[in-house]
Amino acid sequence: MRVNDSHHLQALKKVFAVSKSIQKMAKEDFIMLNLVHETIDKNLAPDGNYVPRILFVDPSMTVRTDIIGRYSNHLYTYEPKDLVLCEWPFTISNEGLGERGNEEYTDRQQL
Repeated sequence: MRVNDSHHLQALKKVFAVSKSIQKMAKEDFIMLNLVHETIDKNLAPDGNYVPRILFVDPSMTVRTDIIGRYSNHLYTYEPKDLVLCEWPFTISNEGLGERGNEEYTDRQQL
């Protein structure tokens, strides 16, 4: 299977293509890296190689391991229904997210 053949990836691409707010956010608030081939860099695959995965990196170039999705086996996978994507810049910069294992870690924080 090629990386681009993932049904999860194709579904996310469709959501990104039709959502003006996600497109605006991606242009103005994020640097996006789209890998065509899997990387051997473990920093870009902290919990394994799978697609799609979305990692957040802070200004010090540290992967934010406290910002995770809903799946315990693929922490950085998101689905189209996870449209909290549109709120990521606000959530990350203004609310701060708890660390994994923190008792105050809520469903909202776990995208």
